[in-house]
Amino acid sequence: MGILGTMSAIGTAIGPSAGGLLLSHFGWPSIFLLLTFLGITVFFLAKRFLTKEEPIYRSGQIHFADMLLLSFTVGTYALAMTISKESFNIYTLLLFLVSLLLGMLFFLVQKRRTHRLIDVSITKNKLLISSLLRNLIVSCLMMTTLIVGPFFLASGLGFSNDVVGGIMSIGPMISIFTGIPSGKIVDNIGTELTMNTSLIILLAGTLCLALLPGIFGWVGYVIGIILLTPGYQLFQAANNTSIMSTVGEKQTGAVSGILNLSRNIGLITGASLMGTLFMKATESAPEAASQSERMFFGLQITFLFVAFLLIPLILKSLVHKYKLNKK
Repeated sequence: MGILGTMSAIGTAIGPSAGGLLLSHFGWPSIFLLLTFLGITVFFLAKRFLTKEEPIYRSGQIHFADMLLLSFTVGTYALAMTISKESFNIYTLLLFLVSLLLGMLFFLVQKRRTHRLIDVSITKNKLLISSLLRNLIVSCLMMTTLIVGPFFLASGLGFSNDVVGGIMSIGPMISIFTGIPSGKIVDNIGTELTMNTSLIILLAGTLCLALLPGIFGWVGYVIGIILLTPGYQLFQAANNTSIMSTVGEKQTGAVSGILNLSRNIGLITGASLMGTLFMKATESAPEAASQSERMFFGLQITFLFVAFLLIPLILKSLVHKYKLNKK
């Protein structure tokens, strides 16, 4: 898990810097041309190096209709979060309702299937559900830094695209050096202690992002990122290990997919909900405030809200640990 986190961080570190350079010198289409080339490269690497293996467990036929239903469920949720550029409207509500109904229909269909896309019995695993919820919220937090950070640095502090890309790469660069140690820490002290520690570090980093940029500018923002990034790597290593250790060998593939699904829903929610909150908070800043002060006000409100989401996760983890120790 630590090695996977490090490799992911290397890509994430390159992304903002490369994107900033391409945007400054060649325009936004060049970014997607590069991504197309990278996508083709990954395809051929997969064809070359991924070997065919016999499945550990054959669950039977995979129903295309189930995959389509799940895709529509997630797709309508994504549209609900992104269709309105200004505020919540009737289309947002309708899409939310459609997504909810499709999700309920998907689980009803899965209960009746002999060969299921997702074994619905995993929803009774409280530890798994708790881990997925944590994964969703923390992914929402990390996407908030990627969405709000560039606006604050560019519009609030007046940095160029090149400089913004460089500052945004600091967090992923730290992740490169903390990914493997995070995995070793989980192996040495266990998932529970690592999880509690990571959530506290994430909360501290989030509060720093909410408060310090108004005092120290970009340095305050970087201080928050320096705290947040190792916390995220610790969280990823602990949470992923915890989830995969709670399921049997027959369900590892499906649970891995659900883990990615919860992460992507968190990213979608963070990009839309937190982006909208930042925009609204910036607009509601005092009229006499400067552009920089407006941006800081929006940054402060957004990250304080995210901190509010993290607190219940920390309390629940600490209570769970207390109950175990009491037993």
